[in-house]
Amino acid sequence: MTDYCSNSFDQFKTTPEYLSLHTFLHSHDNIIRMVTASELGRPAVEAIQSRLAEKFPNEIEIDNFKRWTGRVVREVMVSQGYVNKPNPKKLLTNPNNKFKTGGYYQK
Repeated sequence: MTDYCSNSFDQFKTTPEYLSLHTFLHSHDNIIRMVTASELGRPAVEAIQSRLAEKFPNEIEIDNFKRWTGRVVREVMVSQGYVNKPNPKKLLTNPNNKFKTGGYYQK
């Protein structure tokens, strides 16, 4: 497993975990979920966080993994023509939330 103590996103991008995360977030179904959340004015990660927790149960507990997830989500949303808006939004309150805030996007 990757050493998540490193703050280097470039170093993370060379790992199998990155490839798995990248593939997961770029899947058609997850793109639709993130776009729908964005269209509703919600953070994109809010729509996929439970699936992320299922797919990456250990990694999702690590702050750097969540931070890097946000960077890949941004890549996905920008590729769909969305712009990241300043000031992340709080996610809806749920005891199973792994993310407290998330970037939101508009066209």
